[in-house]
Amino acid sequence: YRTLEPNSYVIYPYKLVGGKAHFIIEKDFKKKFPLAYTYLKANKKRLLERDIKPTPKTKNEWFRYGRSQYLELGEIQEKIIVGVLSSGQKYPIDFSKTLHTAGGTAGYCSIYLSSNNPYSIYYVQAVINSRYVEWVNSLKGEVFRGGYISRGTKVLNNLPIRNIDFANPIDVDIHNRIVDLQKELIDTQFKIDQNQNNNRKLAPLKRTFDNLYSDMQTLLAELYNLGSDEALIPQIEE
Repeated sequence: YRTLEPNSYVIYPYKLVGGKAHFIIEKDFKKKFPLAYTYLKANKKRLLERDIKPTPKTKNEWFRYGRSQYLELGEIQEKIIVGVLSSGQKYPIDFSKTLHTAGGTAGYCSIYLSSNNPYSIYYVQAVINSRYVEWVNSLKGEVFRGGYISRGTKVLNNLPIRNIDFANPIDVDIHNRIVDLQKELIDTQFKIDQNQNNNRKLAPLKRTFDNLYSDMQTLLAELYNLGSDEALIPQIEE
């Protein structure tokens, strides 16, 4: 329930074209970003010592990134970042175009929506953080020592995320209620973090959070509508 805060700034010599990251050629980079180019030029010797894959086609690509996977993440406006090897609830939304490492059973991966997608990213976040989806994660993911469960792209691509019929007012209503409640939970968690040393404010904020969390569990139960089978799905901490 916290928005991701990046811990570094990076020089990102790419631009997004048709959903793909394209390297900004040297003469254009020098013209548009002269100070960044001066910095890179001062470190050219170190940059040339890197192992770049695939091998650059021209000598002017010396400041390209070492690998080419997932570079489009640097232009995605909002995405959910998933801690692949996780023991709990790790699905923060990122609004800072954060780049991150990626891996099969370690590192991170991202979930993001196309610009014309009718779903809210807050809906996706609430659903994948639910006990229904976490239960499937625990069954399909690889389990490591200490209770850590790997939830890489192989698992995430096959999660039971409840589809919304956007032509059905009842479906749209529950989608929107979940979105609004998820935003409230995140906002309340932010206020809790801001008031850690103020018990007078902290206690009522925690009560508010607990009430909102309870309301969310009720909404998610309504969303999945499992009837008597509801009792078969364990809580995340179980």
